[in-house]
Amino acid sequence: MSIPYDRSYRLTIETWRGSQIVVSSDLRVTFRIEKNLLQVCQFGEIVLYNLNPDTETDILKNAKSVILEAGYKNGPYGVLFKGAIRQTIRGKEDAVTYFLKLVCFDGDEVLGLGFCNLVLAAGQTAETIIKQIARSSSIPFDVRVYPGLSDQKTQRGKVVFGQTADEIRNITKNNDYTFYFDGGIGYVEPIKISPPANAPTLNAQTGMIGFPHQLDQGVAVRALINPVLKLGSWIRLNNRDIIQAQIELGTLQTLLDVDGLYRIIELVATGDTRGNDWYFDLTAYGQTGALPQMLTNPLQTGY
Repeated sequence: MSIPYDRSYRLTIETWRGSQIVVSSDLRVTFRIEKNLLQVCQFGEIVLYNLNPDTETDILKNAKSVILEAGYKNGPYGVLFKGAIRQTIRGKEDAVTYFLKLVCFDGDEVLGLGFCNLVLAAGQTAETIIKQIARSSSIPFDVRVYPGLSDQKTQRGKVVFGQTADEIRNITKNNDYTFYFDGGIGYVEPIKISPPANAPTLNAQTGMIGFPHQLDQGVAVRALINPVLKLGSWIRLNNRDIIQAQIELGTLQTLLDVDGLYRIIELVATGDTRGNDWYFDLTAYGQTGALPQMLTNPLQTGY
C-alpha cells in the first residue's frame, strides 16, 4: 500500500440547534489528537485561523461537538477524532492572525458524570453486565465487547451503584481486559489479543518517517497520517529498521517482537493544513509487551 501526498481534511462542527458548520478546505487548521488505550477518554485540540466573524461567533455560542476527518484525496482518508467541544478559546497570534481553539474530549462525560443505579438479575455474564451498565447509565452509550470475556454467570442478583466508568473498569480488570472510548463508542478489549493474519506493513514506502526507536516493551514510530492505523490495531515492522535501545546497568535488554508485530497502544496525530505537520506518532507494543502489567497495576487509574 503506497501513501499519496495530496492531503485532504474536513472539519464538521455540530451545533446545539442541530445544524452543521463545515470548515472549508482553504482555511488554515491545526490539530493535535491524543489517544491511549490506558485512558478511558481521549483528547483533541483543534485550532482554526482567521474565521469569518459571523462563523466565529456562531461557534463560540453554539458549538456542541466536532468530527475531524483527514487523509489524502486519492488514498487513505477517514475520521481521526469525534468528540464533544468542552471549551472555545479566542486569541490573537499577531496583528493580523486570529485563532479559535477548540478543546475537545471523547468519553469524558461518561468518565466524569456517568452514574449507574440498577439491580441485575441472577444468571448474568460479565458481558451482559457491562452492556446493561452502559445502557442504564445516566449518560447511556454504545459499548462493543470483544469476545472472550468469562462466561461464568452470577449465582444471585446484584445491585450496581456507582460511577459508570468505575463499575466497568472493575469488571475489565478482573478479566484482564481494558476499557476506553474512541469515536463516542466504548470499547472493552483483552489486554492480550492475537494479531490479525494480515497486519499492515509500515515502512518508508507506506508512510513511515525516519526510523522507529525501541522502548522498554515495544517501539515508537512516526508515520504520515493514515486513518487505517487505529488505536488498538496492529502494524508490522521490519526489526532491522528499528534503532535498539541502549542497555542500562542492572537491566536486561528487551527483545523485539520475533514476528515484527506491534499493537498500537498510543496514537498522537499532529496536523497543519498549511504547514509541514501531517503525521502520527505511535507507541506500539509487541505480542508479549508491558501492556498487561500496566493495566493490572493497582496504581494505574486509567484517567
